[in-house]
Amino acid sequence: MTLEEEKHKRQVEDQQKWKKAFATVVKRSNPQIEEWKRAFQEVLANHSAKVQIQPNIDVWKAAFKSVIDSWNVNPASALSGIVQQNSPFLITPVKLVQQVTIGKRKDDWADIKNTLDANNITCFYHFTDSSNLSSIRQNGGLYSWYSCEKKGIHISHPGGSPNSRMLDSLYDLQDYVRLSFCDDHPMAYRHMQDGANLVLLKISTDVAGLQGTLFSNINATAKGHSVGDSIDDLKRVDFKAVKKHYVSRNDPDFSTHQAECMVKTFVPKEYILNLDSPLNMLL
Repeated sequence: MTLEEEKHKRQVEDQQKWKKAFATVVKRSNPQIEEWKRAFQEVLANHSAKVQIQPNIDVWKAAFKSVIDSWNVNPASALSGIVQQNSPFLITPVKLVQQVTIGKRKDDWADIKNTLDANNITCFYHFTDSSNLSSIRQNGGLYSWYSCEKKGIHISHPGGSPNSRMLDSLYDLQDYVRLSFCDDHPMAYRHMQDGANLVLLKISTDVAGLQGTLFSNINATAKGHSVGDSIDDLKRVDFKAVKKHYVSRNDPDFSTHQAECMVKTFVPKEYILNLDSPLNMLL
């Protein structure tokens, strides 16, 4: 066997070990895992002659678990970017995690997750006009209206009015993506009365554990709101009220029904559970 053939053999063996390590991780149930797997395999196919591997499976398993627990990146661009940017293409688990884990989790993320699970909160909701879906997909997710303006992203049918944006700025919430705990937000009803063709996006509760995410016990720009980023702030949400339906203005739970989860700047599409098949909202 020639030196070149021996080198190629080692590369193929290393590649198989890397795939095996990744396969160990992707057994975990998560809708985004298959996307990571496809992107990962595509990168290997395109760069197999260049990539050198350190195939310690236990270390890779821990590294990929950190990545999968975060989900704040586009897998294809993250993985290909790592291969493109690293010369001489020596990739270590630590470097991988550092480069693809953009969104860092809060120290109390586990308590936040447990609280949501205990109260049967399986997702958050965001309503938008159906005409905005193509832009959301094209730009990789949901941006705050403030970041859309900064980035020159045109919103065909914005959800907020000039008055609501003024209130957002007053409370320093202009750069947050607003999510609701309820699936029938009163504001959506008013937009549909005005003729809007709204759809409802389901957002993974994983965003609640990201640093910068805030919780409000009522509409975050209403008088008397309580806003913060900790588990104590989340526990101020009335979970019974947010699960009610068809709450009228005269209902004592009308305000608490509108509790919010607010994500700083951007919700990547990896967190949007039904972007390919959003729910149509009807009057």
